[in-house]
Amino acid sequence: MIESGGTSFHPKAYLFKSIDSATVIIGSSNLSKPALTSGIEWNLYAPSEVDADIFETAADEFMKLFLSLNTVPVHLEQIEKYRQRYDELNRSLPFSAGFDPKSEIEMTFGTSGQEQQIADPNEIYASPILEPRPAQQLALDALHDTIIAGHEKALAVLATGLGKTYLAAFFAKSYKRVPFIAHREELLLQAQQSFANVFPCRTSGIYNGYQKDKETEFVFASIQTLARKHHLHQFAPDTFDLIVLDEFHHAAATTYERVLEYFKPAFLLGLTATTRPARQQGRLQPV
Repeated sequence: MIESGGTSFHPKAYLFKSIDSATVIIGSSNLSKPALTSGIEWNLYAPSEVDADIFETAADEFMKLFLSLNTVPVHLEQIEKYRQRYDELNRSLPFSAGFDPKSEIEMTFGTSGQEQQIADPNEIYASPILEPRPAQQLALDALHDTIIAGHEKALAVLATGLGKTYLAAFFAKSYKRVPFIAHREELLLQAQQSFANVFPCRTSGIYNGYQKDKETEFVFASIQTLARKHHLHQFAPDTFDLIVLDEFHHAAATTYERVLEYFKPAFLLGLTATTRPARQQGRLQPV
């Protein structure tokens, strides 16, 4: 069960996949402002033959919701908590209470007619080639010392703003093929830009529910997509000689476990800004 915190939540879908075929059935949609803008609402328009990638897109979106921090297991205790919140809210604002016409319009279409600007997440802007900052250089030196000491894994803990992604890019210089794995699309796009600033002449691509760039030197992969068996087996276990795992404090999740157990890189680099990452920290050499 997902706790939306008041956000409109209305996706309805059935996903079926066999060896030979894949089917996506999308349910009803609301034509309201929350449904079309801020709410979680799945809409599918297919005027002709459905594209083969539609199933992968739907499955990827489902995994994002399923692995969300707002998703909780359903058991008797959770149901009782939900019932208590329901009763409290109903006492303060009975569901049978009527709304005046203005409130109904605002609830349906929003409170203002402000023009909204939507940025293109695929647009990559040119940036100058960068050199490591002092804090990054200290971490790079520690990483190289870790390799010399014979370790094959390391965890880099840097406070927000010190440039963990750029650290990973600088460290990747001596590696041929590198996946940068994260759990949010914006992190993948930001990381791709950071790597492009450091290596403007090397190839990079996105591997998620929408794109499947798997032949590039740098692959920026969504954990929700990569962890699924079908996609994991698109790569040989020894495809990559370095794996970078962002937000490593999430690595106790089953999806991360599956990826880490499958691939056999020469080195594994975990990145985090928290000093108390998940139980996976015990597997890595801190730097």
